[in-house]
Amino acid sequence: MDNSGHIREINSRGLLVRLLTYAVRCPEVARLAIQKMQPTHFEEATQLDFFMVWFVAQQLWLKSGTVPHPQHLKDLTINLMVGEGYNDPNIHAAVVGLIDEVYAFNEDPWNAAYGIELLNAFFFNVFRKLATQQTQQAGSRDEALETVMRTHKQLNVDQNRPVDPFDLADKPKLSKQLETGATYFDLITGGGTILTECYGVLGPSGGGKTLMAIDVGCSMAERGQRVEYFTYEQPPHEVRPRLFSRAGGIDINEMKNRE
Repeated sequence: MDNSGHIREINSRGLLVRLLTYAVRCPEVARLAIQKMQPTHFEEATQLDFFMVWFVAQQLWLKSGTVPHPQHLKDLTINLMVGEGYNDPNIHAAVVGLIDEVYAFNEDPWNAAYGIELLNAFFFNVFRKLATQQTQQAGSRDEALETVMRTHKQLNVDQNRPVDPFDLADKPKLSKQLETGATYFDLITGGGTILTECYGVLGPSGGGKTLMAIDVGCSMAERGQRVEYFTYEQPPHEVRPRLFSRAGGIDINEMKNRE
């Protein structure tokens, strides 16, 4: 949850269960979820129970247009798992337990706005994963940006709040933003940099902070903006190959041991 009180990402099993509850049982949320939330959005390796339950629930909603009966959902999900070769009784028990949790929560009337907020938070997690994959597979930065923004549009379900659900913070735009040309940076800042603001990036060692800074700097320079690069930890002989690699489009391995 951010400072504005909105849930920005699903970071616990409890929230994931609540999301599934609204997607399966709240009609207003379900109508959005069955269109946009795919079973593959759940991690099959670690969230197999969610994967299977939503797969069956989605099909039942599409077929009948009504909330599935819990026992019907259990029977069909277990039957599907057996058919797919998942015969472990412990996995079956996990599915039954998950469905019991989904139907144990009662709300009258349903707080659909909260359910949609959970759906957006879930899609924020999905979007970050897909964006990473898509940018790695794209042939160019323009292709990556187009693909990422198309995915963003497909996953956007918020029809109430004017704030983009994938912004990292709700903040007014007090000044004109300048696009840097760096896909990730422009996306998470909602359009680029503001001349009067300072931006900080936190992350573990080896997490890509330097590479991102170089990419942003080179992209801004390519757009005719003035860029000055300062470093307090890495000596020039370490930074220079990365800078030349990014600026010249040369594989970093070809830059090693060269001045």
